[in-house]
This record gives sequence, structure tokens and C-alpha cells, in this order.
Amino acid sequence: MENNDEVLSDDVLLLLRNIAKYLKDGIPTDKWDVPFTELDFYSISSYSSSDLYCYLRVMPSREDLPNYKALIKYLKTFPLPVFSRLVDCKYYKGRPPLFIVRGSDTVKVGQSDFEQVFSILEEHHIPATKGTVMTAITRYALQEDIFPALRLQNSDKKEDNTHICGHSYVKKGNNGRKS
Repeated sequence: MENNDEVLSDDVLLLLRNIAKYLKDGIPTDKWDVPFTELDFYSISSYSSSDLYCYLRVMPSREDLPNYKALIKYLKTFPLPVFSRLVDCKYYKGRPPLFIVRGSDTVKVGQSDFEQVFSILEEHHIPATKGTVMTAITRYALQEDIFPALRLQNSDKKEDNTHICGHSYVKKGNNGRKS
């Protein structure tokens, strides 16, 4: 039987492989592959970027991880600290309306849309930074999946019962994440 450290290492390695794949190829959706963002990172990882970076630096074999260099660069430049970058819904009050344009679609985003997105982020324990809010509001306004990487992770877990998020990092609120 495997001990907890081996299971954790397998979980972290699987998570890192998925992040590397999404960084390289994007996240496949029904319409197209979307770029991997900070929002996607927080939706699938219960580990901080600095924890994953440290894990990568001490990995015994880098051959098991395709795109190691791209992943290490991404984690090294991940925007930290989170706490100093948090915004709340009041930040967007009183601003001119936002118009999201993609192709021939133009959608006006109002304050109620921002309130809904903040609720969704809080429900999923995602820190509300300008980056996560703007990615979420764009996907929300265009009626796209807000968490496409999470959906893929959950469908993978159902197929092969793989557990990706190994501990209660999200619930404890580490690294500025909301609890």
C-alpha cells in the first residue's frame, strides 16, 4: 500500500501534467481551445503556485513531465502575492458599462453581472483579483463555461477516479484565497 507522500506526489504530478498541457495547448471546449489563465489555475489547484514550484524544483525525474521548462517559468512568474491584488464588487461600482466583444458578439456587462460573478468566485473559493474577475466576467457574459479546466478535471476523475486536489488548501484560505 502506498503511503500518503507517494499518493500526494502522484496527485501533484498529475496536476502539473494537466497544467502543462493546458499551458501548451489551451483548454479544450465545445467551441475552441481557451488559453489557460489565473482563474483556471485557481479552479483546479488546491496548491499555491509557490508550493508547486518548489515541488518541481525537487522532482526526482523531470522526464515524467512534458514541458517542464514552460511550467517552471509559468509558476515562477505567477502573480503573487494574492492578498494585495484582491478586489471586491465595490471596485466595479460606478464605472462605465463594460462591453465584451468576441467576433460578432457584443455583450453589455452591468453591475448585477459583476455581483453574480463575485458570488460564483466566492462559492468556488477563487480569489477575486482583477485577472480572475475579468476572465470570469468575460466567460459569463459570453455564456461560456467559467471553469472549463475544472469541468475537464471532474470528468477525468469520474472516468478513472483520479483525485487531483490532495488537501484542504482551498478551505483553509492559504495564500489569500477566500474561505
